[in-house]
Amino acid sequence: MSGGFNPFGTKQQEVLRTRAVPDEGKARKLLAKLQRKRPCRWVQVPKLEDPAAAQTLEALDGQTSVVLFLSDPSPAPVPESLPPLLEALIARLWKHFNRLYLVRLGEGEEHDGGGEEVD
Repeated sequence: MSGGFNPFGTKQQEVLRTRAVPDEGKARKLLAKLQRKRPCRWVQVPKLEDPAAAQTLEALDGQTSVVLFLSDPSPAPVPESLPPLLEALIARLWKHFNRLYLVRLGEGEEHDGGGEEVD
């Protein structure tokens, strides 16, 4: 048998949840709802490509779940292949059994991963 058996699939499927909201108020309501289930840290950045975002994400150690709010409106959903910086954060969160909730301004709803719905 090669590699370890992971019944949940990939780390990304297990850790990452994505969501599109119409405004920051809805994102804050989502944070409040999530905090009833587990400790979550709110992190707000304009977009993932921002140098300040890279510095902020590198500082997160994965000890608590993260609600990452992308404040610049984006017409496209989060891409399948994530930036290396986000992959590294997912790996740190996975080690501590925590989640990354990626919330962006936009239309529609997205739910990646399995199990935990946040409606």
